[in-house]
Amino acid sequence: MANITNRDCETRVSTPKKIYDGKRPGLFVKIGQKGATFHLKYYDSAQCRQVSLKLGIYCKDAFTVEDARAEALQLRSRAARGQDIAQEARVAKAQQAKLSGKTVDEVIGEYEAWIKTNVRKPDGEMRPRIESWQDRVGYLRRFTSTALGDMVASEVDNDHIAQVSNDIVAGKYGKPSVSNARHFRSSTRPCSIGRRKPAANTSRPPPAIICLS
Repeated sequence: MANITNRDCETRVSTPKKIYDGKRPGLFVKIGQKGATFHLKYYDSAQCRQVSLKLGIYCKDAFTVEDARAEALQLRSRAARGQDIAQEARVAKAQQAKLSGKTVDEVIGEYEAWIKTNVRKPDGEMRPRIESWQDRVGYLRRFTSTALGDMVASEVDNDHIAQVSNDIVAGKYGKPSVSNARHFRSSTRPCSIGRRKPAANTSRPPPAIICLS
């Protein structure tokens, strides 16, 4: 089995691919056009099955292959001792978000600033981190901000998302649209609540209920 390299993670591919690491059992990276994300596959004794846990997004200045290997080693060790590392991660994220007390609008503002930031691309040119940022922000402003903007981000759950999605289909926010409801659900999820705010030079997005992939 080949080893994951930093070069692998920095390569943009038209067809998504997955590479498992030969040095650290269970560690793999998903590589696509938008970047590379590390995951750990391990046996969860609480669920009695193999599961995967997202470790983070590759960044040559903040989270490299070696960083992912070190984190994977520590997490597998804890899982082997019977700890529910997935649940612990969810609880930690939720607690972090509650401490911040930020509203959905504040989170959207941080996310917009992050994706608009110019970064050096593989061709050497400086362009926005997410070049299609106008489309992403447009859905967030049109639907997420309108419906949930004043709420504390950590309090948004799947029921809120489902209700807004149904309202979009019903035409509460303009022309009834199943497509818009789908885009809303994909851009607004409670999955990343409590993500730690990164340093300015990292590629990880700020803490958010926003989880765009």
